[in-house]
Amino acid sequence: MKYHGPLLPEHIFHVFNHAVGSENLFREADNYSYFLELAIKHIISVADFYAYNLLPNHFHFLIRIKSIEELSHYYFLQKEKEPESNIDWPKYVMQQFSNFCNAYSKAYNKRFQRRGALFLDYLKRSLIDNGPYFKHCVRYVHYNAVHHG
Repeated sequence: MKYHGPLLPEHIFHVFNHAVGSENLFREADNYSYFLELAIKHIISVADFYAYNLLPNHFHFLIRIKSIEELSHYYFLQKEKEPESNIDWPKYVMQQFSNFCNAYSKAYNKRFQRRGALFLDYLKRSLIDNGPYFKHCVRYVHYNAVHHG
């Protein structure tokens, strides 16, 4: 399975990541709500959520990347200028995810007086390209917490 393809406009993806080593992403209840606040701040402008699951050491998002027209709108609001015609939209979307993960990592490190990477390697994602796979991913995301006890 390819986990590092581009986040293409108008496509559906299962996006997930894990904490480094035996670290947890969420130590306190407030960590979960802050993580979701940052997701709204950074991700909602580039993607629509179908499902999500936050577990102590990893997370799953089932999302649809917005259309180029919608991305252009948010780009304009963010940069206060019209997007050039040659924008690399998958790179722009990935930058939003990077900003999201970095913001959470910085806040988490400050809160728990730690240093270094919080997330494992690179944001993983898999393209959902058919209805049966979409249904499987919805079920997988929702039942992942049950699977992990």
